[in-house]
Amino acid sequence: QTNGKVKQKGRNLVRLRQELVFEKYIHPLELSEKAKTIGIPKSLLVNSYYPLYYNFFTQLGFKVILGDIPQTAGVDQKQAAFCYPVELAHGFIQDLINKKPDYIFLPRILELYNKKSDFRDKACILLQAESNYLKTTFKDQLTDIKILSPIFDFAKGFESARESFMDLANELDIAKPKARGSFNFAINELTEMMDEFKTIGRSVLEEIESDKNNMAVVLIGRSYSSFAKEANLGIPQKFSSRNVTIIPHDFLSYDEEEIIGHMYWGMGRKILRAASFVKNNSQLFATYITNFSCGPDSFLIGYFRDIMGDKPSLTLELDSHSADAGLNTRIEAFFDIVKNYRQIEKKNDNHKTGFNPLTVLDAKTLLTHKNKELSVFDDSVKMVMANMGRYATEAFSAAFRNSGIKCEPLPVYSFETLKRGRGNTTCKECLPLILSAGSMMEYYHTVKPANEKTLFFMVGGDGPCRLGQYSVFLKELIRKQKLENIGVYTLSDENMYEGIGSEFDKRGSTAVLIGDVIQNIYHSIQTIAVDKEKALSILEREWSKIVLAIEKSDQKNLYKQLEIFAEKLSVVERKRNYENVPKVAIIGEIFVRNDEFSRVDLLDKLYEKTIIPKVAPISEYVHYSNYLIEKESTTQTFSLKEKLGYKIRKHVQLSIEKRIRGILAKTGF
Repeated sequence: QTNGKVKQKGRNLVRLRQELVFEKYIHPLELSEKAKTIGIPKSLLVNSYYPLYYNFFTQLGFKVILGDIPQTAGVDQKQAAFCYPVELAHGFIQDLINKKPDYIFLPRILELYNKKSDFRDKACILLQAESNYLKTTFKDQLTDIKILSPIFDFAKGFESARESFMDLANELDIAKPKARGSFNFAINELTEMMDEFKTIGRSVLEEIESDKNNMAVVLIGRSYSSFAKEANLGIPQKFSSRNVTIIPHDFLSYDEEEIIGHMYWGMGRKILRAASFVKNNSQLFATYITNFSCGPDSFLIGYFRDIMGDKPSLTLELDSHSADAGLNTRIEAFFDIVKNYRQIEKKNDNHKTGFNPLTVLDAKTLLTHKNKELSVFDDSVKMVMANMGRYATEAFSAAFRNSGIKCEPLPVYSFETLKRGRGNTTCKECLPLILSAGSMMEYYHTVKPANEKTLFFMVGGDGPCRLGQYSVFLKELIRKQKLENIGVYTLSDENMYEGIGSEFDKRGSTAVLIGDVIQNIYHSIQTIAVDKEKALSILEREWSKIVLAIEKSDQKNLYKQLEIFAEKLSVVERKRNYENVPKVAIIGEIFVRNDEFSRVDLLDKLYEKTIIPKVAPISEYVHYSNYLIEKESTTQTFSLKEKLGYKIRKHVQLSIEKRIRGILAKTGF
C-alpha cells in the first residue's frame, strides 16, 4: 500500500492471498514440548480453510505441522492418472510422513458453501475421496500415524459443521466446552480472513476504475491450482512482473451474478460467477488455470468461454510437465489481443442469440420456439433415446411408448457417431457425453423430419459426477447451433426418475431390469451355446416379442412372455452347464460397461476363453436412487407420506426383480 491506498499496477494479490491464509490468520500458541502433533498437508481446500483447521487444533492444545513441500517420492507412488493437484497431494502427505506427526488430518468435504445457491454445492469426487486414495497408497508408511478423516458438510455455512468438529474433538479426547471455544475462535478467524479478501478486492477495483485506462487480470480456478505456488507455476508473478495487477477471483463480490442453471459443483458455481463478474466489467480480464484430467473443468471451461463471448480470456492447462517458455509466449499473446480488443471496444455478446429452443417445462409439457405449450403425448412429438446397451435401451424405449410417448431407441454407436461427437465437444469431456452429443447431432442432421418436435432423452442428476452436466451441455449445444424443434428431456435420480406417473415408474424399472438380464443371457449364449447362431436366432425372435409386451401388455402377460422366452431357450444345447463356467464381473462406469461400442472387443476375448462376462446392471441406478432418498441425501425434501410411498415402491420393485430373475433363470443361461 502507498499512503493508505492500494497500489494498482503490478500488484500480485495472489501472493497476498497466500500470506493471509498461511500467515496472518493463524495464531501459534506456546505449547508443551509433550503436546501431540497434527499434520495437515497443503493440499486441495487447505489452501482456503487452513485458518479454520490450524486454529481449531492449536486452541485444543495440539501442535500443527504443515506438509508444504511436495516430495517427488510421494508423487511417484500415485496409483492412477490423477490431476496435478492430486499428484501434489501425494507429495504433501509424503512430506508429513517424513516429519512423523502423531496424527494426519485428511477431512472429507462433501459440499461447499455458496451464498444464494439453489443446489447443494458438491465438492469434486477426488476432493471428497482424498483420505481414501492417500490411505491406500501410503498404508505401509502410516502404521504408526493415526489418520483423522471427519466428514464436513459446509453447504449451509461453516457454522453448520459445528457438530462434526465436536465429534472430531471427542475423537481426540478433548472435552466439549474446550472444543466449543476452539471452534468459535477458528470460525471467527476464517470469517475475518474471507471478509478481508472482499475488502481488498473492493479497494483494488476502486483504484482500477478511477482511471479508464487501467486494467487488471482476475485469476480464476480452484484455490489449490490457481492460487497455490506449488501448482500455479509462477503464473501470477508473470502478470505482476509485466506491470499488470493479478486478482484472485475470491477477492471479488460476485454472489449476485446469474449463471447457467443446474450447476451443482461448489467450485464451479464460484468460477462461473467470477467469470460473469469479469465479463460485465470492461476493465477486468480473466485467466483460467485448469489442469489436465480435471473432470469438472472439462465442462466448466466451455461454460466459462460461453460467458466470456467475444471478450478475450486466457485458459492455461497445467501439469508437472508444463514448459515455462510456452506459458510466457501465451501470456504475451494474450496481452496483445487484450490491447487490440480495448482499442476496438467491441460490444457484441454472442452468448445471447435471440434463439428460442424447444424447452421441456415439466415431465409432460413442452414449450415450442413460438412459446406455445405442447403435450409430450402429442402426435408431433417423438422422443429418441441414445444407446446405453442395446437391450436396456430398447426395453426402456418401449416403456415410454407404454405411457403414450412415441419413443425410438437410437442404434449402437459407430465411428461416425464418435467423429460427430468430437466435432461438437472439446474432446476433454468423458466418452459417454461425446457419444451422446454425436448421437443427437447424427439424428438431427440425417434422420429428423423438419417438423418433428424431437426430445433427446438424457438421464440427469445433481452431482458430483459429470453425468448431471450432460443435459446442460446438450441444451447449450442446441442453443449455440440454433437447432430447431429439438430439446433435451431429463429425468433425475434425485426423485427416482418420477414425473410421468407411477405406472411408468413401475414399467420403466421393469423394462431396464429385463434388458439387464437379457444382456447377460446373450453373453452366456456367446460363451457356452453349442450352436450359437441357432440360439441367437431364438433370442432375437423372442426378444422382439418381449419388447412388444413391454409396450402393450399388462404385467401378467409380460411375465407370460418371459416364461415362453425362458422355455424356448432352456432346450438349447450347452457346451457346459452355466453353474460350472467361470464368470467375470464387468464393472466400472455405468455407460461404458454397458455400451457395445465403448467396450470394443473386450467381451469377445472372454467368450474365446470360455468365460462368461457378467455386466453390472443399469438397474442398480434404481437401487441407488432409493438409497439417496432413504439417506435424505437429495436436494429435494420429502414429506412423511412421500417417504412412505417410496418405501412401498421399493418393496414392489424388489418383488418384481425377484420374479423376473426367477423366470429368466430357467433359460439355463
